[in-house]
Amino acid sequence: MATNSSRALVLRTDQNLSRRRLPGVVLSVAVAVASVLGCGSDRGSSTSNGAGGTVGAGGATQPVSAGGTTASGSGGMTAAGGVTGFGGRVGAGGTSGAGGATGNGGATGTGGATSTGGAMSTGGATRTGGATSTGGATGTGGAAGTGGTTGAGGATSMGGTTGRGGATGNGGATGMGGTTGKGGSSGAGGSTVACPSSSACIDFANLQQEIDGFGAASVGHGALTTTELDTAFKNDTTSQLGLSIIRVEVRVEGQSAWGTEKANASGAKARGAKYAMASPWTPPASMKTNNNTVGGSLNTGSYADYAAYLKSFADYVGSDVDIISLQNEPNIQVTYVSCSWTPTQLFNFTKNNAQDVGAAILMPETSNYDKSYSDPVLNDSTAASHITHIGLHLYGAPASTYTLAIQKQKKVWMTEHMFDPEDIGTMMTMAKEIMDCMNSQMNGYVWWYLRVPNCNLITSSGTITNKGYVMGQFSKYVRPGSHRVSVSYQPQTNVNVQAYAGTHNVIVVLNRDTSAKTQNFTIASGTFTNAHRYTTSNSKKLADDGPVTVTNSSFTASLDPQSVTTFVADGTP
Repeated sequence: MATNSSRALVLRTDQNLSRRRLPGVVLSVAVAVASVLGCGSDRGSSTSNGAGGTVGAGGATQPVSAGGTTASGSGGMTAAGGVTGFGGRVGAGGTSGAGGATGNGGATGTGGATSTGGAMSTGGATRTGGATSTGGATGTGGAAGTGGTTGAGGATSMGGTTGRGGATGNGGATGMGGTTGKGGSSGAGGSTVACPSSSACIDFANLQQEIDGFGAASVGHGALTTTELDTAFKNDTTSQLGLSIIRVEVRVEGQSAWGTEKANASGAKARGAKYAMASPWTPPASMKTNNNTVGGSLNTGSYADYAAYLKSFADYVGSDVDIISLQNEPNIQVTYVSCSWTPTQLFNFTKNNAQDVGAAILMPETSNYDKSYSDPVLNDSTAASHITHIGLHLYGAPASTYTLAIQKQKKVWMTEHMFDPEDIGTMMTMAKEIMDCMNSQMNGYVWWYLRVPNCNLITSSGTITNKGYVMGQFSKYVRPGSHRVSVSYQPQTNVNVQAYAGTHNVIVVLNRDTSAKTQNFTIASGTFTNAHRYTTSNSKKLADDGPVTVTNSSFTASLDPQSVTTFVADGTP
């Protein structure tokens, strides 16, 4: 996706969508065409009237385009295999020692009441192993087996009545450390709840990444109206999306244009959004190699000036904007407002100048998840200390786990992507991508257009689009500060499941099949009570489908064809 030509206008769900900047004189025509054809709108700098702007190459441009920058011990209640020790109550296989009450295999000694394997001496009452063999009455360490009545450390096998450290499995009645799961109900070290193989087994105690939220960009929208802000960011009714992130623009025109961006960020946060991030499409022309807002690169001698420019934006917007990106899509050459960077240039700026911006820094926002722009930064301690977030776009690239960023303790956000049009297939594609991003340990997901001109989540009249309803299945109920938890991601074909622990425990289920599916859910640890379900499909839009009865930590639900269903426990937001 090196050139703009690779982003040809498409009518369905192609990711390589045109995001070109259009001259202002053809803007109204472009918007009309985009409304009919789909997501072929401008991703360049734009005015309040939509995508586009007043500039072509070399003129003053308005930023933005259609893409934008955007546990527990293993095996027992305390230690592995038993209440405290490995395979026994305190020690491995017995009450205190390994395999017996105190010692290895017996009450005190190894395999016997006092000494190894027997009542007084090694192996049993008189000889090694117990009454008959080494370690117990018959087997090594117990009555019949090593460390227990029959098996090693338990009644039948190693560490438990039948299994190692438990009744049947490793460390528990059936599984390692619990009846079924590893160390607990389903998680390590807790009580036990069996998880049938066909069930989606959810461990609310096994926390994964923290969730910062779900959002969209207002880039190129102009000032959002009260109605638009309410629909997008409030969360009081099912007619509101509860978005928790807004992406605005560091507009190249300067402070004369920053007031609108500040107002949009402030308005979103006043209604419940947690974060506002800002992305620049280009430095001022005077700082660039071609003296133009389209194309070119940042002059090496202007690095300090650019940092000062971004700081002036940070100072202007104050606490209304939390995170500032260094550059939107530095790795592509296009014909709209833009600036090209090499990985080395972006590394040098991040290491030597990013700290002077005076804000939390996100980078590199490459268009196609190109990590060559961020790996050098993450691998340099000084440069890495200057950033807080990794931002990436998914044009022509699938979601995947950014292991290095996570190791370096950076938040990972997908800050721009889009699909069109509004059909149910596109809705399912979008939902799957959101789930894939979260399953790849990302912390945030930011859609492209919030409202203008297409590929959007809401309309100017404040109604929610089909894709908006899909987003709402996540954004309304999975709130900032929640954590994704362990779950069977694909318990059956075309069904994906995710779960989140937070103020309200939440389960999100995607059924991409064209027929209904029946799915069982087992809550292996944690609680899931007073549950309610909400559904978006071809015919339902965040529909309240009523309460869900959870019995003995389990419930079964019928999933509508091609649907997203969210189960929310203990009330609703």
